[in-house]
Amino acid sequence: MAFGDPYATPEDFATFIQKDLTAAETATVTMLLDAASRAVEDFTGRQFNKTTTASERHYRAVDPRRVPVDDFHTTTDLAVKVDGTAWDATDFESSPYDGVYKGRSGWPFFDLLAVNRIWPGPTRRATVAVTAQWGWAAVPEAIQQATLEVAKVTYISGSGSGVVQSLAVEDYRVSYASPQLGTGMKVPPELVTAAPYRRVKFGVA
Repeated sequence: MAFGDPYATPEDFATFIQKDLTAAETATVTMLLDAASRAVEDFTGRQFNKTTTASERHYRAVDPRRVPVDDFHTTTDLAVKVDGTAWDATDFESSPYDGVYKGRSGWPFFDLLAVNRIWPGPTRRATVAVTAQWGWAAVPEAIQQATLEVAKVTYISGSGSGVVQSLAVEDYRVSYASPQLGTGMKVPPELVTAAPYRRVKFGVA
């Protein structure tokens, strides 16, 4: 899936709710899945699709050892410049190693670790330029599940009849129609499966 694509299809949704969709319902569900996908991204602070064309983004080091970056799914075409000077591939490592993070496999890289040298800093300038193929190699099943759950709540609530909830979780806020949510809940139940994929803020230009 390309950047911006929903994390589930109307066919996935029909199977999920065990109901055949009419043409009109399919059109509505397509929009709901797109909105639900954006809600999942807002909640997690991540984009789970991928691009196969490398592009450059800019970052700041958080310490001499580490630069947190957006998720990238391959080291093919990976390149790093610091203040305009290219670093050799042996000057840094991509983490997490072997795509394993907190015991789960299938993760992309999201940290660059300096090897035998240090990142510049502290500075307010985004001095580290990273060229990479951004995103995840495959959308995690848990992310598709969360997308379907959010879309289902909105679908069941009826067009525009649900109560719009705006919930903050750490530094993230997500808003969508959800008449089922109670007060005092730290994580919306529709987004529980996506919770392990939340990331904290980091320095990106």
